[in-house]
Amino acid sequence: MCIIKNALDYLNQKPATPFDLVFLDPPFHQQLLEKTCTLLEQGGWLKPQAQIYLEMEQELQAVLPTSWPDTWQLHREQSSREIYSCLIQRSTL
Repeated sequence: MCIIKNALDYLNQKPATPFDLVFLDPPFHQQLLEKTCTLLEQGGWLKPQAQIYLEMEQELQAVLPTSWPDTWQLHREQSSREIYSCLIQRSTL
């Protein structure tokens, strides 16, 4: 299935079914990370124990804990000179 649509507009609708795994790689330097994470969490897109793979510009690593919902916990991370990536485990206790 191929959907061509603005990601924020797409995430503002209700999903047919929540996902177990989400790959999130918003365009760099457009301040989309926090908005996208919030829409995923609040919009019903994620199953209770979903995993989220994030890829972003390296400089955002410092603000990560404030950019994602409280239910998301860092599982693994890796970085290069320009890119930071991490695997997040969602936990709804």
